[in-house]
Amino acid sequence: MQLVQALRQAGPPVGGLADQRAELVAPRRPYRLGEQVRARVGVPAATGHESDGALTSAASRQRPSTAATLATPAHPPRGVLVIIDYAERWPTGDLLTVLAQRLLAPAGIPVRALLLARAAGYWWHGLRHHLDRGDVPADEVAVGSLADTPDRRRVEFTTAVDAFAAALDVPVPTMLTTPAMRGEAWRLVLTTHMAALAVVDAHRHGDTAPTDPVGLSTYLLNREAAHWQALYDNHRLGTPPQVLGRAAFVATLTGPMPHPAAVTTLAQAGMDQPGQVTDDHHTCYPSADPAPSWNPFTRIGSVKTSSP
Repeated sequence: MQLVQALRQAGPPVGGLADQRAELVAPRRPYRLGEQVRARVGVPAATGHESDGALTSAASRQRPSTAATLATPAHPPRGVLVIIDYAERWPTGDLLTVLAQRLLAPAGIPVRALLLARAAGYWWHGLRHHLDRGDVPADEVAVGSLADTPDRRRVEFTTAVDAFAAALDVPVPTMLTTPAMRGEAWRLVLTTHMAALAVVDAHRHGDTAPTDPVGLSTYLLNREAAHWQALYDNHRLGTPPQVLGRAAFVATLTGPMPHPAAVTTLAQAGMDQPGQVTDDHHTCYPSADPAPSWNPFTRIGSVKTSSP
C-alpha cells in the first residue's frame, strides 16, 4: 500500500523534453500524441491544477459530462488545458462530449485539449472528421524518445531515483548500481522507471536490486506478491494472492471502471466471489475517486502484461 501511494505521489519522474512539454501544455488547440507520451512528457493531470496562470483539468471516461466542473480559481485563468489520457480507448461520443463542453469556455480564454494516446488509428481519423466539421484546429505530435542513448537514460534513471526516494521518504542511495541500459528493452521509459523503483525499494530493505529487465520485472512482481501474501496472512484480505494477481491482470486490461462493472467483469472472467475480490483489489489499489472503483495499478500491470 505504501509503495502504491508513494508512486502515485511521485507521478511520472521525468526530466527530459522540457521544451516540448512546455509547448504542449500551452493552451491552443487539440493534440494527439503518440506512444508512451504520458511518461515522456510528464504533463500535469490533476483537476484544478494551476500552472503559470493556466488551469488544468483531467477528464474521466466514467463521467465525461462532469469534466466541465472546475473549482473557481482565485484569478481568471490565462488558459484552460484539458488532458484526456488513453484517448484511443474512449468512445468517440465521450470525447466529443468533453470537447464540446470545454470549447464553450468563456470568450477570450484559450482552450487546449491534450489527447494522450499510445497508438494512432481509425479512432483519431474519425475524431478528426468531427473536429474538422466543427472548425476545430487539430494537430498530431510525435514525441521523441525520452532518452535514446545509454548516457541520457542514466540521467533519467538518476532523476527517477530522486523522485521515488522522496515519495517513499527514504534517503537517496549514495552508491547507485546503475544498469548498463543498452538493448531494445531500455528503449521503453518503463524499464528505466522500473530500475529506479527497484533500486530505491531494495535500498530501504538492505537488498541489492537486479540490473537486467527480466530481473527487474521479477523483483517488482515478487515484491507485490509478497505484499498480497502478507495482507492475506494477517487476515486483512479474504482473497488469496493468486486470485489478486489475476484481478490485477484483468484490471490492467480493462482500465478504470465503477465498482458494479468491475464485479460483473470478474464474474464473467470466471472468478468466484467477484464482489470480495473487487473490494480487496480496491484495498490494495485505492482510487482517488471517493466512490469505490476499479483502479488498475498501471506500473505493476504494465510489468505483468509485458513480462516474458
